[in-house]
Amino acid sequence: MTDAKLKGKSIRDIMEWTPTEMNRFHVVEKKTGEVLTTKFYSETPFFFFHLVNSYEEDEHLVIDVDAYPSHEVMDKMSISRLRLGDLDQKDPSRIQRYVIPLIKSIKDQVKGDNLVRLRYTSASARRDGNTIILTSEGIGEPGFEGPKINPLKRFERHRFVYGTGSMLPGYFANALCKIDIDTGDTKLWRENEFVYPGEPIFIPNPESIEEDAGVLMTTCSDIRNNESDYVIFLNAETMTELGRASVSSQIPQSLHGIYLPHKKPKEN
Repeated sequence: MTDAKLKGKSIRDIMEWTPTEMNRFHVVEKKTGEVLTTKFYSETPFFFFHLVNSYEEDEHLVIDVDAYPSHEVMDKMSISRLRLGDLDQKDPSRIQRYVIPLIKSIKDQVKGDNLVRLRYTSASARRDGNTIILTSEGIGEPGFEGPKINPLKRFERHRFVYGTGSMLPGYFANALCKIDIDTGDTKLWRENEFVYPGEPIFIPNPESIEEDAGVLMTTCSDIRNNESDYVIFLNAETMTELGRASVSSQIPQSLHGIYLPHKKPKEN
C-alpha cells in the first residue's frame, strides 16, 4: 500500500488474483480471543467486497457473502472501460452462504461426512485430510450487489436481503431488489433503463418487530439530459414507491451511505 501511494498506483495495481489458492476462513472467539486451529477453506475461490451478515446457531457459524467467482469486476471499473460503456455479464456476484461447523478437533470427524446439521441450508462442510472444505449455497440470481438487511437482524438469522443491480447488466439491472432467503422469491423496483439506483439503506419501522417492516431509501442517478436525480423511498415489504425527493444537482452513483434515526428502534 505504501509503495502504491508513493508511486501513484491504484489498489488494483498491487492486487494479484491466484485462483489456485482457496479462501481461508479464520474463526476467533471474541470473548476469549481464542483462535480455532481448524483450517476451513472454500471449495472454490471467490472475490468479494461485501458481507451480508453472519450469525451463530447450534454450534455453526453462518456467513452470507456477496461473492464474485473471479477478480474481473475490478477491471470492469477502470476509467477506460467505464467511458466506453464496456460492461458485460462475465463473472457476476451472487450471494453465497457458507456454514462453518464450530469444531475444535478435526481428528474426531469422519472424512467425507457432511458436518453441517442445519436443515434449512444446502451448504456443506466436509473433512479432507487436515482441513474442512466448505461448499456454499447460492442464494438469489447472479448480479446482486450492495447487500443490506434490517440492522436489527445483524448477527442474527435473517430472512430478507436488499440490494441493487449496480451498473451491470443482468437480472437485477437498474433495480432495487429484495430476496426472501426462505422462499427464494425476489421482488424488484425498477424505474427504467436510464436510472441507476445506488446501494440502499434499510430504515426499520420503530413501531414494528417484523423483519421487513420499514423503508428502503437510496439515491437514483438518471443519465439522461435535463432529467433530475432523486432520493427514492420504498415500502420495504412490498417494494412499492412511497415517495421521492428530486434534487437540482447531479448525484453520482452511490456505494455507501448512512441513516441517523431520531429515535432508537425497538429491539426484538
